[in-house]
Amino acid sequence: MKRKLFSAATILALCLSGNLARAADLSPEAIERAAIIKAEEGVAYATTVEAGLAYFDPDIIQDDFFPPQRRGVAEVRKDFDVYMANYSDFRAKILDITVDLQGDLAVAYSHQSFIAKGKDGTPDLDAVVRQTDVLRKKNGKWLITYQHLSVPVDLKTGLAAWKPS
Repeated sequence: MKRKLFSAATILALCLSGNLARAADLSPEAIERAAIIKAEEGVAYATTVEAGLAYFDPDIIQDDFFPPQRRGVAEVRKDFDVYMANYSDFRAKILDITVDLQGDLAVAYSHQSFIAKGKDGTPDLDAVVRQTDVLRKKNGKWLITYQHLSVPVDLKTGLAAWKPS
């Protein structure tokens, strides 16, 4: 009951202050969308393997740039470990993101910039990628259950176009 009163009081205060846009943002759907974006940012901006993996379902299925398909968080962890071992100063930035939400199932698709310094002969990384994540709400938390990463292809060369032209 107190939570409903607080929400109603907050909405009333925002409406009276003329900030209707912020009042609309308190909808249950907006709150869920914000939680999904927080999960996406949690992975993109993670500074440790564990921090990034916290947003993955234990049974995650991932189609990364290179085969094979990863099944389970243990296989995804191996990829994270390789990236951390071969790159330093890894930075990601979500350039744009769209979230479609239906109950406890959501799809988030985005373009992200990855920049990192290679170690021990590994080339530097400077790429813009497309990412599609399917998320499911489990025990009150949004978790990525499927992830697909890709890059555009230059049709003239058949090679990945890591940076947009």
